[in-house]
Amino acid sequence: MAGESADAVAASQRARARRLEESAQRWQRGADGERATALALDALPPGWVVLHDVAWPGRQRANVDHVLVGPPGVVVVDTKNWSGRVELVDGALRAGGRDRSTAVWGVEAAATAVADAVPLLPREHVHAALCFTGQTGLAGFVGSVLVTTDGDLVRALVERPARLDPRQVWDHAELVREALGPADDPRAASPRPVARRRVTAGRRTTTRTTRRRVTGVRRLVLAVTVGVVLVTQPQLVEAAAGAVASFLAPAAPAGGAEPPTADRPSTQERREVRQPRRERERQERRARREARQEAQEAQEAQEAAGG
Repeated sequence: MAGESADAVAASQRARARRLEESAQRWQRGADGERATALALDALPPGWVVLHDVAWPGRQRANVDHVLVGPPGVVVVDTKNWSGRVELVDGALRAGGRDRSTAVWGVEAAATAVADAVPLLPREHVHAALCFTGQTGLAGFVGSVLVTTDGDLVRALVERPARLDPRQVWDHAELVREALGPADDPRAASPRPVARRRVTAGRRTTTRTTRRRVTGVRRLVLAVTVGVVLVTQPQLVEAAAGAVASFLAPAAPAGGAEPPTADRPSTQERREVRQPRRERERQERRARREARQEAQEAQEAQEAAGG
């Protein structure tokens, strides 16, 4: 039917547009939640250092929403802006009647990554917290992870036992600043010591130079050997040339008969056979490409908005 393939492409594009719009809405909801938490953190008393939207160490496509440094230590805060009721039931996090422990594991992993990125930072001084925006009456712990709302976040932080004096708070904040960078800085996703990079680069350069020298010597030896053979053994060269010529010569058909050509398909026939196959391959490649894009968009949206 005329226009059938164009209809299929149009339907696929409309479906992809709907998925992109849903993904954009989830990203926007996550951004709104992070701004609400940042606004709440403005009420922290003096003596706290607040960093927003920093790179997740070792992960290029993920970020840490907030990192706080204050008297209780370093607190890694992940903001969640979920729809529906969020509850703590028997020490477990539930939303919409479903267990959402993955959010707890996620912020624990972020806190571990921050602690690992700052080796001089004592691990017991790094804490994790989940902050839910648009919720009320949510306060408690899931394991060692603080679970609270943007309305109660500051109070919950200030009430935690103090571990650091003002000088230690400043020192810890400087360590965190040096190890972490903004989420939009690609160099901050995998921080490495500068000295180590220089040593590695120097070793690679030395190895590469040595390899080039060895290759040059081998080529020189091969060229000299071939030259000696050509000068001292001309009969070997003639025999080799004859063997190559006889190998490349086309074989004559048996009995002097011409090869049959009547049953061979014409160029047009072969093209007509190949064309549908190529069209199917193009459609399959396009479907795989769209599936990968959808999976990547879903993963990014889940990381940003907490699923």
